[in-house]
Amino acid sequence: MEKTSKENLAVFMKKNKYTFPVLMDPMDLVSSQYGIISIPTTFIIDKSGFIAKKIIGSFEWDDEGMVNELLRLSRAKK
Repeated sequence: MEKTSKENLAVFMKKNKYTFPVLMDPMDLVSSQYGIISIPTTFIIDKSGFIAKKIIGSFEWDDEGMVNELLRLSRAKK
């Protein structure tokens, strides 16, 4: 959804010390498939590879509810 070059993205990632993979979707195929309508949109994937939670917009990751949810998901059996 955010139109930029691979080079600009690499500079941004390095500058902010991000190490996670980022999807380039120039044709908006994946954005459309997953119903992404705004940035940021975060998907939390469970141990089985399924979407456990979709968060649209910014979020406080240290919120007690989110911490508990992530802990619950990390302990869930496959």
